[in-house]
Amino acid sequence: MRGRSISKNQLAVIDVGSNSVRMVVYPAAALAAPPLFNEKAMCGLGRGQVRGGALGAEAMQRAIDIIARFAHLAQAMGVSMIDAAATAAVREAANREEFIDRVLEETGIPVRILSGEEEARLSARGVLAANPGARGMVGDLGGGSLELIHLDPDQEDGVGQRTSLPLGTLRLITGSASDGATLDREIDDCLARVDWLDQVRRGDLYIVGGAWRSLGRLEMARTHYPLRVLHGYTMPAARVASMCQLFAGLGPESLERIEHAPKERLDTLALAARILGRLLRLSGAQRVVFSAHGLREGILYEHLSPAQ
Repeated sequence: MRGRSISKNQLAVIDVGSNSVRMVVYPAAALAAPPLFNEKAMCGLGRGQVRGGALGAEAMQRAIDIIARFAHLAQAMGVSMIDAAATAAVREAANREEFIDRVLEETGIPVRILSGEEEARLSARGVLAANPGARGMVGDLGGGSLELIHLDPDQEDGVGQRTSLPLGTLRLITGSASDGATLDREIDDCLARVDWLDQVRRGDLYIVGGAWRSLGRLEMARTHYPLRVLHGYTMPAARVASMCQLFAGLGPESLERIEHAPKERLDTLALAARILGRLLRLSGAQRVVFSAHGLREGILYEHLSPAQ
């Protein structure tokens, strides 16, 4: 169904991520319209996967079952077009073609595999669509990778240089040393590959991704923030760095005792906090802006006409 016109003014985006599979159905007349449907299911495609290794059989079956369910729901809703995209876990898997073929055969849904650069570009487009005129950098943390994108006003679409790094939370769980100092060096060495970070120094950092959003919600709860709207929530980088230092030092057992900690992310929240803290240190960002819009909204943006 991907590629057809949106005759019923609805578009379903299925995001096949390293940790979860999510479908969002948009009334695709405008970016500002609220979704008609938004559901996520955890499947852990990237859990236990080494870089270049195969996807696990059980995780693949869970993902296929989830996509099949989403396909039935989209059909029942009368959705005329589905755009399904897979990210780091699938694109780096030795058996990615087997997985994509099985999804098509068992669900009827064609899934495109996004390159790291394309994933980064679409995430930035989603952020810019919700934050026109945004300047600085986008950081999109997933289970399999971290995408960094320079928001460059000199570019026609506002998207400048971008880099995809093997710093996803599930990947670090699988392949990293357990002590904090060694992990920090590993993260710093990876971030040092981004040779354009000086161009965004002292700018804003727009952050995307489920684990980082969870940290934002925890901070809202911890500080009794009066609103529960995460999109646009902005904090000074120094305060976020202190938050990251706090959460990076907590184990799953300690996090579990926190009332609003998401149970499905207890083993990745500390790593997400550590990565964000190191990124703030090396980028010199002055403010952190949480964005509810990212990859999926970037995919939606690509389907809209200039008038929309």
